[in-house]
Order: sequence, then structure tokens, then C-alpha cells
Amino acid sequence: MCDQGNETKKLAYSVLGFLDEEFRKPTTTADSRESLEVAMQCLETAFGVTIRDVRYKPSKSLREMYQPTSSASATTGVPNGPPFNIPPAFSDLLERARPTGGSRNIQVSLNF
Repeated sequence: MCDQGNETKKLAYSVLGFLDEEFRKPTTTADSRESLEVAMQCLETAFGVTIRDVRYKPSKSLREMYQPTSSASATTGVPNGPPFNIPPAFSDLLERARPTGGSRNIQVSLNF
């Protein structure tokens, strides 16, 4: 069984994977790529996990989790659920990723 820290890292890794997929799409604009890159850097800094940390990679990507795979989910539009337990405090995860007063790392990397 995974501890709470690993669960959080798995969730952050899943989001990073989704952002990376979007970044690599040929249809993604330069402005969107820049925003996606900043978002990925923020998540990596906030949660101490990178896209190269494959030990946190779940069996399904976020996109796969939300694609209908059974007749029930296809008719209701409700996904079958993630392959791991999502920490109950998802809002806390999002809140910790939100910059407050400007992160020094981001300010330096963006030359503010």
C-alpha cells in the first residue's frame, strides 16, 4: 500500500504526464507551450517529482482514465475511475501548487 506522500506524487506525476502530452502535440501554439512548460515547472517544484520519475507513473494516463471503456461509462459519461487511490484532499494539492506572492524560482526563471 502506498503512503499519502506517494499517492500525492502519483497524482502530480499524472498531471505532469497530461501537460507533457499537450506540450508535445504539433497543434499546440508557442504561447500554450510556454504556459504548459511553466505549469510543469511549478508542479515539479511544488511536489518534488518530474516526468522522468517513472516510479510514480500509474498504469493509465489521465487521458486514458477519462476515456469511456465500458458500455456503462460510454452511456453515462462517467469514467471508470483511476487505477490508484486519489488523496482525499485534492483541493489541498491544487492549493499548494498555486503561487502565493510569486515563487522565487519562477520569478528568477522568468526574469521578474
